[in-house]
Amino acid sequence: MTIYLVLFALLILNGILFGRDRRKFVFISFALMTLVAALRGTSVGIDVDLHYASNFTAIANADWSSLSFFTGNTGYDWGFVTLCKLFGMISDDPQIFLFATSLIIYSSIGRYIYRQSDDAVLETYVFFTSFLYFMTMNIVAQALAIAVVLLAVDFLAQKKYIRCLIFMGLAIAIHSSAIVCLIFIPISFLKMKRSNVAWFTVIAGVVMVLFNQIVYPLASTFLPGYTWYFGRESGGRTVGFSAYSLFWIITYLIPLVLAIVYIYLKGHMEDRETRLLPTKVQFNRKKIYIGVNGTKTVEQVSVTFLTYMTIISVMCKVLYHAMEIVNRLGYYEYLFAFTLLGCAVNRIDSFRNRRIVKAGIYLFMGICFLYFCASAGEGSYGVVPYQFFWE
Repeated sequence: MTIYLVLFALLILNGILFGRDRRKFVFISFALMTLVAALRGTSVGIDVDLHYASNFTAIANADWSSLSFFTGNTGYDWGFVTLCKLFGMISDDPQIFLFATSLIIYSSIGRYIYRQSDDAVLETYVFFTSFLYFMTMNIVAQALAIAVVLLAVDFLAQKKYIRCLIFMGLAIAIHSSAIVCLIFIPISFLKMKRSNVAWFTVIAGVVMVLFNQIVYPLASTFLPGYTWYFGRESGGRTVGFSAYSLFWIITYLIPLVLAIVYIYLKGHMEDRETRLLPTKVQFNRKKIYIGVNGTKTVEQVSVTFLTYMTIISVMCKVLYHAMEIVNRLGYYEYLFAFTLLGCAVNRIDSFRNRRIVKAGIYLFMGICFLYFCASAGEGSYGVVPYQFFWE
């Protein structure tokens, strides 16, 4: 576990030293996370240890004509098997697989935070301390799909829906659970009106009440690889409620509550789609980013879209205790909740109150990370104990 504590400390130090230099901070932070993930041994990560490492070697040594065997017998989707075969053309050593996938996953997440976040330091910190980093080291195929979906988000923000669908199709080919991301496009058209929120909540409530009748048939049809999560009598594998579960729920409730208080009730619904993305930033009391060494205009997803994604995130964390599969499906939305968190915090009018709220978030997430790190890392993801590949 020492490696994660060192990484935690380095991320904090990086934020202190380079927090105002967005490009340098994001690059250093995700380079460190990539390095730790890429140099881990094949025993780090439950799924890596159980099947990814051994199946990668088998795929790397198989003929192209026989790859269909792996889609039929391993539960992998054809896009993921194809990627494994391409990586295997370099070497059949599983370390190549871990290095290549780590580079793709964390480059994409870092790129997303660099382009879409209003507070890259805060969002990176919460990404790590919420254990999403641990998750990506475990369920590698789905993490690759998430990485591709994050690329599609750029086209969603630009309203280039055909290109967005193409990237989402690639994500679905890598991991079929990414099919849930097709709802992103219709949700991007929703306005943040009381009637829309009410209908959204009603539909969510119906899904919760009729979870057994709705989700099982859908998953059996579109996500057959997930059928082992379900049981017809119980409605799926359940997970007991615990202090760790409460931490999860609170983590995603915080952005939603802050957004309601400091964005919607305050009327701070300014469009994010034409924000300047500076290489170095200063944050003044008027909430305007000023580029010191040049700026770059990027189109960003709306605060409304982020809010609906956060509502889904909260629902997934609550429903997780009724059926484990919803947590995995929620991984596609969780990063958006952290982006909303940065939006809400940076729209607090009082500079003093903003600092207090941010300090509270840093403290809460940091303490919870240190408290749950060992148990979550070992029990939930299998990334504890950590071993380098040469050990």
